[in-house]
Amino acid sequence: MKIGTILNFLQKKQILILLFLGLVVGLTYVFVVPPWMHYDEPGHFEYAWLIANQDEFPQEGDYDQYMRREVAASMMEHRFDEYTRVSTSITPIYEPVKLLIPQVGDPPLYYFLASLPLRLVKHTDIAFQLYLSRIISLILFLVTIWISWQVAITLFGPEHPMSWILPGFLIAIPGFVDLMTAVNNDALAIMSFSLFIWASTLLLLRGFSFWRLVLLLFSVTLCFFSKNTAWLAIPLSVPVLFFSFFRGKNQKYVWIGLAVLMIAVGLLSIDWGKTIPIHYSSADAQKNLLRVADPRSPSGEYVLRHTGKQFHQTLTQEGQNRIAGKSVTFSAYIWADQETDIKFPVIGRLDTKTVVLSEEKIHLTTKPTLHTASIEMPSGNNVAWLTLFGSSATPVYWDDISLITEYPSDHSGSNGIQYANAIKNSTIEDGFPKLSDRVDWLLAKTDLNISASQILELFDAEISGWYLRTTASMFFKTFWGYFGWGAVPLLGTYAYQGLLGLTILSSLITLFFILKNIRSIPKTIIFFFAVIVLLQLFIVFARGAGSWYSRRYYPPARYFYPVIISVVLFISYGMYKLLSIFKFGVKLVSDSQAATWHIQGLVLSIFMLALIVWGIISIYRYYF
Repeated sequence: MKIGTILNFLQKKQILILLFLGLVVGLTYVFVVPPWMHYDEPGHFEYAWLIANQDEFPQEGDYDQYMRREVAASMMEHRFDEYTRVSTSITPIYEPVKLLIPQVGDPPLYYFLASLPLRLVKHTDIAFQLYLSRIISLILFLVTIWISWQVAITLFGPEHPMSWILPGFLIAIPGFVDLMTAVNNDALAIMSFSLFIWASTLLLLRGFSFWRLVLLLFSVTLCFFSKNTAWLAIPLSVPVLFFSFFRGKNQKYVWIGLAVLMIAVGLLSIDWGKTIPIHYSSADAQKNLLRVADPRSPSGEYVLRHTGKQFHQTLTQEGQNRIAGKSVTFSAYIWADQETDIKFPVIGRLDTKTVVLSEEKIHLTTKPTLHTASIEMPSGNNVAWLTLFGSSATPVYWDDISLITEYPSDHSGSNGIQYANAIKNSTIEDGFPKLSDRVDWLLAKTDLNISASQILELFDAEISGWYLRTTASMFFKTFWGYFGWGAVPLLGTYAYQGLLGLTILSSLITLFFILKNIRSIPKTIIFFFAVIVLLQLFIVFARGAGSWYSRRYYPPARYFYPVIISVVLFISYGMYKLLSIFKFGVKLVSDSQAATWHIQGLVLSIFMLALIVWGIISIYRYYF
């Protein structure tokens, strides 16, 4: 058989070959990764198991003690504590076994699908049942590969190399395959949003049709019933539909309407009658922490009104430098609507224990009273914050909050001494409009318990730069591959540095070609892909905003994977264009439609296979 004939055959059967490769790679991950070694896998499996074994659909708080003991025993058998450094143990028979993070109460669709094979093997080994549930995720992975192939064909045509490069890259990225073969509702969320991307691409490029509308609505429904990380599809489906209705020059009306809508939504998202104090944040609802005008204010016009357990302020790097290892005095005017007692504020730090300002209680009256305490701050310079406490019985008011130390003056002054306050906005005069209660409710539904003040902090590099850097590092590593509850890296001393350089270079090349061909690329496609990536990226970084006040949390890339088709398209196209500088290739037959093998195709294939092998060996070497 001639080589040209073989290549033509491979071109025609490429999706079957890709699906077969995805099946082989996926099955390898299913069985190479030991039981329970994926994010939150015990809790996700429990939900599916309860659906398969209970007569009624499980409700939040439901559990089966015997099943939990079996899972806990299996986790111990497979050395879960040793591998993940996450402690778990079997408790006495009369106490509920804790499977880390329960998932019962999440959207049920994925768990119903994962429960289907479990109905047939109810009395088999619990680890065997887990493997069967992983097969359901594997099927969703293969569907995602097929969808990515359809997206590539829609954008580039069936003959373009990107038609196999895009799905091939998805199969090759170790972190993605690892998640898509785990018992985890992320698998359905990613597949559902990928379907939304395909449906949207069809509508934006080819216009409205009934079946494309059905596909879009079906994908949005799947996104809603899969996981909140895919809910971005719900609001974005509206502009997609409008752009599919209005074609050509008529789209300018959609752009105008979209701009007006965004302004209106922005205005309606704000509670213009209330403000929050900038640089202060609370883990409770943001209505519990307000900036209000008060004639009793000892300093300025506004005071901080707090209702709840506690609130915080992150100290700036400059502020920390001023007080580290120094004698520090805390002071604040505090009062309440009725007499009550609260705890003295404390200073939290990432590198040491909490610094207690005073063991005494603060007795509050209805009149502003100055309360002070002095301590010696520990040396060192790490992330630090001030935690201030409230009362469950009455609102507490704060003003002129200070954390002051002395330092030598650089110029002439009283005794050559200056005073530095480590607290920003100490007099509460700087405020920001409060988000509306409806926005609060929506953010809570999407697990983004973040206030307007925390959003401001997220964009303030002086305050949250350390968090952004740490999260970016975690995000990048987990995107390419960091396994086993974040305990298993890819092999190689400079593995991630090499991948970072390749990612940046490929992205810059793609950006260059987008700008070069900006007139010929539909603006709606550029807008769509840019918006879903940027919004999903913001959602990822916002998940951990403010978490440093209690349990520090750096979100991994699994929350970003719903838009992975867009990102991999961006990276892989840059690699393809980078390799296109090599013009070597041989026309294997005279037919103009025959396949031509270029060196970039060979290099990309080798790179993908190397990534596949790299990920599998990294996991195998760690566990075995």
